[in-house]
Amino acid sequence: MAQWTRSGFALGFDRDLHNVPRLSYVGDSDRGVHNLRIENVTLSDITEYQCQVGPGKGNKAIRADAHLNVLVPPKSMEITNHGPDATITLKEKEQTELECVVREARPAASVIWYRNDVVLRTETREDTTELVDVVVSGTTIQKNTTRSKIKFLPSSEDDKARYVCEARHPALVRPQQISVHLSVQYPPGAPRIDGYNEGEIIRENQSVSLTCISRGGNPSPELIWYKNDVRIDSTYATSYRESRNELTFMANTRDNLANFRCEATNLMSSIPKVADVVLTVQFPPREVKITGVNEGKIGDMITLNCASTNSNPKADIAWFKGGVSLDNPFTTSSVSPDGGWTTQSNVTFKVEPGEGSFVVTCQAINKGLGESKVASHTINVIRAPGHPVIYKTSLNFSEGHLHKIICTSVGGHPVPNLQWYREDKKIESTNEKEGNTAKAELSLVANASDNGVTYRCEAKNKALQTAYSESVTFHVLFPPRTVSINVKPKKLKEGERAYLTCESSSSNPPAKVVWQRNGIHIPAHTNSTKDGVYGGKKTVTTLELNLTSELDNVAYTCQATNSAIKKSVHDGVTLQVLYKPKFIDSPGEKVSVVEGEAAVVMVKAKANPDQIKYKWSRNNTPLKIKPKKLFFDGPVLNWTSVGRKDKGKYECEASNSEGSTLYTVELDVQYKPTVEPSSEYVMVGEGESAHLDCTSDANPLDESMVKWTHEREGKMSELESRISRSFQDTKSYLTIYQVTLNDSGLYTCTVNNKIGEPANASIYLIVKRPPDIDLSPQIAKAASNKGETGKLICRARGNPNVTFSWSREGALIATNDSKYSIQYSRIDMMTWESVLSVKNVLPPDYGLYECMAHNSLGDETHQVRLEVRSVPEPPNGLKVVNFTQDSVTLSWSPGFDGGHDQSFKVKWWKVGGFGGVRTDEVFPKNATVYTINGLSPVTEFGFSVAGKNLLGEGNYTTDIVRQETSILQRFQFSQMLDGKPDASKIIIISVSIIGTVLLLLNILVVSFFIYKKNYNVKEKEDASEQGSSKSAIEMYGPPSSYNETVNGETLSSISEKSGTYSHPENHDDDHHYIEDGGKGPGASTYLVEQINHHHSSGFPYRDIGGVSYSTLPRKIHHGAPIEPVSGHPVHHEDDGYVDALRRNAYNNQGVGDKTLLYGRTTPRVASRPPNVPPIPELYNIPPEARYIPFPPPGFGGSPVGNGSVRHSSSHNMLNSAISPTNTSSFQANGRLITANGPLSPGRGSILTTFAPNPSPMMEHEGHLV
Repeated sequence: MAQWTRSGFALGFDRDLHNVPRLSYVGDSDRGVHNLRIENVTLSDITEYQCQVGPGKGNKAIRADAHLNVLVPPKSMEITNHGPDATITLKEKEQTELECVVREARPAASVIWYRNDVVLRTETREDTTELVDVVVSGTTIQKNTTRSKIKFLPSSEDDKARYVCEARHPALVRPQQISVHLSVQYPPGAPRIDGYNEGEIIRENQSVSLTCISRGGNPSPELIWYKNDVRIDSTYATSYRESRNELTFMANTRDNLANFRCEATNLMSSIPKVADVVLTVQFPPREVKITGVNEGKIGDMITLNCASTNSNPKADIAWFKGGVSLDNPFTTSSVSPDGGWTTQSNVTFKVEPGEGSFVVTCQAINKGLGESKVASHTINVIRAPGHPVIYKTSLNFSEGHLHKIICTSVGGHPVPNLQWYREDKKIESTNEKEGNTAKAELSLVANASDNGVTYRCEAKNKALQTAYSESVTFHVLFPPRTVSINVKPKKLKEGERAYLTCESSSSNPPAKVVWQRNGIHIPAHTNSTKDGVYGGKKTVTTLELNLTSELDNVAYTCQATNSAIKKSVHDGVTLQVLYKPKFIDSPGEKVSVVEGEAAVVMVKAKANPDQIKYKWSRNNTPLKIKPKKLFFDGPVLNWTSVGRKDKGKYECEASNSEGSTLYTVELDVQYKPTVEPSSEYVMVGEGESAHLDCTSDANPLDESMVKWTHEREGKMSELESRISRSFQDTKSYLTIYQVTLNDSGLYTCTVNNKIGEPANASIYLIVKRPPDIDLSPQIAKAASNKGETGKLICRARGNPNVTFSWSREGALIATNDSKYSIQYSRIDMMTWESVLSVKNVLPPDYGLYECMAHNSLGDETHQVRLEVRSVPEPPNGLKVVNFTQDSVTLSWSPGFDGGHDQSFKVKWWKVGGFGGVRTDEVFPKNATVYTINGLSPVTEFGFSVAGKNLLGEGNYTTDIVRQETSILQRFQFSQMLDGKPDASKIIIISVSIIGTVLLLLNILVVSFFIYKKNYNVKEKEDASEQGSSKSAIEMYGPPSSYNETVNGETLSSISEKSGTYSHPENHDDDHHYIEDGGKGPGASTYLVEQINHHHSSGFPYRDIGGVSYSTLPRKIHHGAPIEPVSGHPVHHEDDGYVDALRRNAYNNQGVGDKTLLYGRTTPRVASRPPNVPPIPELYNIPPEARYIPFPPPGFGGSPVGNGSVRHSSSHNMLNSAISPTNTSSFQANGRLITANGPLSPGRGSILTTFAPNPSPMMEHEGHLV
């Protein structure tokens, strides 16, 4: 016998060792082999083992000990403070330490260091091993952590070196490694310069390339080029351990003897490392220049200087006159700051008799390069010119006209200069010289100041000491420059007399002065003339006026005209007539507003002065501001929330320094209705008349706003022949004649004045009747077990009040009996109920109980049975209420529930078929209507219902209901394929697809031929229409150059093909638009942003000043309620798509206008303001006139000056005439309210597409321009 022990504990002799996992005995026991096998060795297996062999046949027991040691590879390894393959940045010769840690190995791991894959051997290495206790399965095991440190001074050779720590261990298949990379920073090597050798000669404009190269250095060195100590380039490139900076340039003169230095440096450099070269550049002179006089007389001595620009080597200079060399020049050279030398030479010679103009030449030669530069200089000999001559056609000029006067002079050398003078002042002219002739052309726009003035032309050159001259005098016709109006008295008041005096400035001949008001000539009372400037005459005229308030702000125009040249000048004055306020704009005598809403009453008065004070009062009592309730500011009275008490008359007094005026307006507060019934109910007998009435409080209120209804739909129509209605004061009366029992019920009086929600009040009509007891199965019985309380219900309808009494076996049950209790209640106006409670039910208590219902018209008796609790009785009245192809809906009335809450079950089956009977639980439990789904079409089914409670399931209804489902209503392709072979399915699908494709192709072909036919017809129609429509299109469109780029076809596809986009109800009326909306003339158009707001109710908005106001009646009252904008149909949701398409048309107008065209647009032409004739009719003034005509009256203008008269400059009044008034405005009752008062039809009605805030007078639905 043999066994093993583990840590002193025997494992047993059984070789299977079932009780010890992972351990087993192996070997041939017959041969004495008893080995212990341990699978999946763990650290917990480290312990002492012993093999024990028992004694036998005289042999003693023997034992053998063994110790199991488990090898554990390192758990982890790291280089302290550095991740795997990390890069460590170090500085050259800076002490560095690397530590490698190999953790938790058994036995301890050995460590080897490598530098660039070569084993690193260093005397500074330190290795230590420490024991670490690890608990495994409750046993503490020791593991070894090894630390290895190396210290060294990094050098440039260590840059980019890889240091590896390798751990070796017997449990590892291969050693583990971890490494880091070193980045050692050290200074760069000295640079060198390639591309030029000292003393090498470079020519100007030769390409030079200098390359600076530096090796080594970390980080890579920065290479910078300097020229004469000035930094010129710092762009360099680095490749591995070498940096380069290549400097390429074209050599010029400044590069001669220039020092080019290259510096290499990085953050490890204390001072830069340097290399430099000095260049030698040769170049010829770029320019030679001769200076000195260029003219002279016979016998004059001429001295000239010749200078050459810098040259290397220096240049030699030679002189030539007429190709002959000049002797004895004086020449000098000097060093140039730009490199090389500059050379100068002077020469002197005499002008000989008979010489004309001659040329002197200077030549500079660079002998080193064999190149030269030449300069020439011309000397002119001067002579006197001829006398000037003036050419003129007439001496009579019209002011403002351009006149050209020419002066000429012939001969002389040089050709003379001509100069014009006005009196003694020089004036500009256009001068020309051709050959030996000089010409000076004077372009003169004649001015009044030129009248009688002398103009002189002088000719002179260097040969003359005094100029030759010729002169001419002009006669100028000129109009008056200004006209001024003087008004007396200065302060104008209504009822007084005023004098307007107009005086023109000087005119030649004298001007004719006329007065105008609103474009109509007014005769003056006096006319006279007097002397003016420039030899002209002034004209004076006076106008007398009787002042009224209508003349306030009226403009008078004075026009002075020079008839000879048909030019005129204007001045205007706007009278300021003082008068007391007059109300010009008001909401009317009565303003209606809804209670609770905000309201604004706005009046408008005019006066002069216009500093009007407004005082508001009510019933002659001044109003006071009520915070958050009532405010008033000037002509505006504002309620934030109107109440009924605010109803009444309000007075507004407008006053200024001239007096005051009173205006009265009534505020009518409308409020939603309230209604009260005269009583809760009315009780009458059959055949009598019933009188119902309700009292209403509302504003407005009339008989049409009151309506009587019955709780049963259609009842009032049934009663129409037996009822009468009347209304008096605030009461509505309803009388029903010959009342029947069927007329009873709830009658409702509804008042609706369209303000707020309708108000309702109900009166119950009770028709007297004897009691009628409810015999429903649910309450015909009661159930209760022994010891419980049984409750018996008796319910009856009747009036007057119904009372109950209970009896049993002929004996009346007293209400104070300890055995019984009776509760009495009213269910509704016609229904009464009594509940008899039988306490502590015993067997003798079961049986019939009698209930008697009684009132003044009679009584009725009914028996209620008290039973023991049981299962429910079958329901009643089972019937089918609906069915479809796959469902049937049933309804029923519950039977007696047996004394417990009951639910229901539906049993159904296929009649005459197979499949058995199915049962459905009805949910919710108290439901009496249920739908069975998932039935087969065109199949008859049978149905039955049973009740179910805590005691079990009751009997099913014995009356079987049958119903056949309907036929399948729609064809389902997938059903057709059910059960078909795959080949059949493929054939059916393929045929269907091919048929669809062929159908689509036929449709496309037919559509193409129809389109082609219509297109040819339209081309002929458009050709005939093009001539007549062209002018209208060009009037609003851009230049014709855009005709092929932006047109009706490219702007909207709707105009091309969407002829049927119209309301269905207007289809027939719009047919001609469909036919005509295809392709019209390709007129250039712009599609402008379309403003089309619609209220949710279908009414459009008006858009004024960028703010939308609903056209429904609002709180701002200015006359009648605001009506919806005409021409806009009320849109419904069904028209949304069509309406969206309509808004994409070129000109979005209402369908009702019958002007909606797709593809063409009839343009709207802006009309002239009323009472203003065209400009040419007012003023017969040519467009090129020098003076701007005064605008016609009524065009407005800003006040200028003080007092009661406002003068308007021509410029401002003209701009005011053509620019819309810029005011803040809103729309009220069809009238525009502005900060300055209502806007007249003539003001601001400027047709424009690009106005930032469209005015109400302009088209804003989108139009062509």
